[in-house]
Amino acid sequence: MAFDPAHHGFLKLDFTFPGGVAVYELKLEGIDQRQHDTLRLNCYLSQDGDFVTVWHGLLDAHMTEMSLGFDHDPTFDFTEQYDEPLFRGYIGDDKTGVVILKALRLEQKTPNLLIVPEHGRLECRLLETS
Repeated sequence: MAFDPAHHGFLKLDFTFPGGVAVYELKLEGIDQRQHDTLRLNCYLSQDGDFVTVWHGLLDAHMTEMSLGFDHDPTFDFTEQYDEPLFRGYIGDDKTGVVILKALRLEQKTPNLLIVPEHGRLECRLLETS
């Protein structure tokens, strides 16, 4: 049986990378995840056939950087600050997926939310889950 991220606590997002690469987000209890949120830091997984990438951070750091107006600031790189690559490789079936995802210890990653309050300073706050 092929690897299915939905069998491992991931939700398929309403967002894809170029070429139709599927993107998933780790389920968070008590958080509405029906639509993707470019300001939420969480564990994400992209899947193109058997090739899988797992990271903790922003869904798309460059898109977040542009939407917040930081794309012209050479002193701050959202990818460098907020993305932690965890795995890149092939996962052919759910049995292999269990071993790899367990080794990544995704449950130890803390979901957060980037905000820009009225005074204009970027803040990273703990995302309250139930």
